[in-house]
Amino acid sequence: MRKELTDHESLLGVAQEIEQRLWRANIAYGPEDDPRLWRISPRYFVIREETFDQIQALAFALPVFINGVNSGSDDDWDPNKSYYFRFDATIARGGNVVPLEFQNEVPVEDATVDANRAAYQDLIPLPEGYFNPFGGSINGIARTLSSCDRAGNIAIVVPNSRSSYLRDYSTTSEVLTRMGFPTTLVNGDLTLSDDGLYNNRGRIDLIYRAFTRRDLLGEKDNLPHFEILRKAYESNLVDIFPPLSPALEDKGVMAMLYMPEYEDTLKGVFGESLLFHLRKQFPYTWLADADNPPVIDGSRRDWGSYFMSEEAWREGYVLKPRRSFGSSGMIISREISLPKWRDGVVAALTIGSGGYVLQRHVDGQRYFADVLENGAIVRTEKNLGVRLSVTCLVSGGEVNIAEVDACLSKGFRIHGTKDSVLMPVVVKRAKND
Repeated sequence: MRKELTDHESLLGVAQEIEQRLWRANIAYGPEDDPRLWRISPRYFVIREETFDQIQALAFALPVFINGVNSGSDDDWDPNKSYYFRFDATIARGGNVVPLEFQNEVPVEDATVDANRAAYQDLIPLPEGYFNPFGGSINGIARTLSSCDRAGNIAIVVPNSRSSYLRDYSTTSEVLTRMGFPTTLVNGDLTLSDDGLYNNRGRIDLIYRAFTRRDLLGEKDNLPHFEILRKAYESNLVDIFPPLSPALEDKGVMAMLYMPEYEDTLKGVFGESLLFHLRKQFPYTWLADADNPPVIDGSRRDWGSYFMSEEAWREGYVLKPRRSFGSSGMIISREISLPKWRDGVVAALTIGSGGYVLQRHVDGQRYFADVLENGAIVRTEKNLGVRLSVTCLVSGGEVNIAEVDACLSKGFRIHGTKDSVLMPVVVKRAKND
């Protein structure tokens, strides 16, 4: 067992080396004139074993939700196919893990998180009684790809909206190729013939998608080679990983837990006991529809008289677009004035029926972090909230939690920015509490 780092000089040297390795890995994201790299800490984010148990319980329950919602959609959902999902959660002040949303249905930032954890594992020893149960996102993806029917030559296709992540996907392509899965990042022409889809490397057997279901089936301006990809998919000339999933693309699915019109459906999916348990863990969520005011504790609350009131503004609510990535478009009552909150509610209700999701704000625990700043290690104030991003792969009906990383940020968004601190998660065994 390596000796735990304690002195300031060692912590500083480790933080500087982590930073240098991440820049060398070339997985920073953002425009060329402002490549983003988060604040570096020379410490892991530690969760207790009971917190990890809660994360596992959610990870094992959510595929039931995913299959139940997808099976009722118009798409040809096959629950036996391997797929990928992520969910974001925070830790409430009482210690409970509270899921906030499905982050997305497609892989993103896996190479970034892998590179970050690899640097920590090389440089920071784990004290006795701590363990890392996560095998890593790309390792998990590789194992899952091995179970796909057609995983010969793989092409990663990135939509225009995610061009900032091209470095990350390029690294993913290189790593998967080294692991025995020939993978290219599509940056040239695609051609479609009667016998398959081709690029300059030859026939493509599987599309590893960074694009969403809506990109492929509706919003063509966001996806290069839109028509060719759609025809190849509809003609069954290529497989797509992860398979298209209406449930995982829509942040509004969590509202189903609370909206009375879905009660019978969800009882059939979960049973009453699990449904009751999920409602205790998930924050109150509702689709922002002007004609369907929220029902809370059996009583309907008016959008105008209640949700635009000072009471609701102070209680804390969040409005977020149903289909967006990260914190894009979010309106948080506790961040803004009451008049601006009212304007936000009006905008969410007029943008289109159910275009936004209303969610009760979660009062999360606050943390400090030791971070690298101006050539020194400094301790932040204890004003950082945490977003735990949980990456899961499902294959053969079994769920594998491949990665959990922690993003610590000031304010109420707890999403990644240059001022955030990105830390790999490790677990402290219960017997050492």
